[in-house]
Amino acid sequence: MPDYDRLHRLGQGEFGVFWLVFDKALGVRRAVKYVRPARIHDATDFYREPKTLMELRHANVVRVEDAGTLPDGTLYIAMEHLPAC
Repeated sequence: MPDYDRLHRLGQGEFGVFWLVFDKALGVRRAVKYVRPARIHDATDFYREPKTLMELRHANVVRVEDAGTLPDGTLYIAMEHLPAC
């Protein structure tokens, strides 16, 4: 389980909520998408997105750093944080 401190909410989409977090283990900020389990019918489908993004390496594609499930069943995808210019 990640050791993240939630700093502030970045936004919300159809499936989840995005937060800016501080990764205490590595000392970096990340953007994390949290998805309630009720929004996902099959976790296998959920993990396709981060798996695909992890394979892509391009300046215009955000890097996925981690994905998993919290003890309460909430799914998450942790990505590099790209602050607004």
